[in-house]
Amino acid sequence: MKLTADGGSTKVHWLLTDGSRRVREIFTPGMNPGVMECADMRELLTKHLLPQLGDDGGAIGCVEYYGAGCRGEACRRMEKLLHELFPEADSIIADSDMAGACHAVASDSAAIVCILGTGANSCLCNGGKIIDNVPPLGYILGDEGSGAWLGKRLVADILKELLPSDITAEFHAAYPYSYDELIRHIYRPAPDDGTPNSFLARFAPFLSAHIGCKEIENIVLDGFSMFFDRNVMLYFRRHDLPHTTGIYFVGSVAHNFREQLCKVAAQHGLKISGIRRSPLADPGN
Repeated sequence: MKLTADGGSTKVHWLLTDGSRRVREIFTPGMNPGVMECADMRELLTKHLLPQLGDDGGAIGCVEYYGAGCRGEACRRMEKLLHELFPEADSIIADSDMAGACHAVASDSAAIVCILGTGANSCLCNGGKIIDNVPPLGYILGDEGSGAWLGKRLVADILKELLPSDITAEFHAAYPYSYDELIRHIYRPAPDDGTPNSFLARFAPFLSAHIGCKEIENIVLDGFSMFFDRNVMLYFRRHDLPHTTGIYFVGSVAHNFREQLCKVAAQHGLKISGIRRSPLADPGN
């Protein structure tokens, strides 16, 4: 059997397969081997993943982990940890979430593949191999259009009283944080708060629930426009790509705001070839 993971900072999606048969899907809390200690990741997987695998865990021959923060030394640390947890596995691979997305949606063609979830990333790939990658830069310097970016913009607009009063009231009712509490979660998080980017991404569902509000939709459109301007369009300029080049998106934000995403793509003279909630979801989902 094979265990494949799509690892994000908010959650990790695991898929256990036996040949072409999907055996089980498992969701565990988010991980980022680029910033988390091995001991913390081991504790998380031991508590949340191994019990859900049960006896099937001993029959896993191949483990592939594609995750946020997986690059260089972080990949080697993750592979070592997975070897400890699955000693019977013959093959263990850890690679970036971007590589996982390319294998999932564009394994046989040249395409631009983008991730819009808690964070954001993109690349130009051919046959599943990454050719060029505009650095995403994280939620402070980049990650335009991501759940963290959208949440950051929403919270800022709420605190600056830039949104309609009824929207502001509904926000405070849904998230009863004081000004000081919001600032602490974002700038001085306690150990149990989670990462600031994950905290900010929690507010994305509020945007989805109120997308009929013009000011709310404009936040989403602004984020996606910035993502195209500062990421997608760079590949066209760098490589002189035709505007018919395939563009694929994966991630919960891309999936939940697909109407706005397609609208922004059209404004740039482009058409999105496919949107998938997760690299491990059935095609079309």
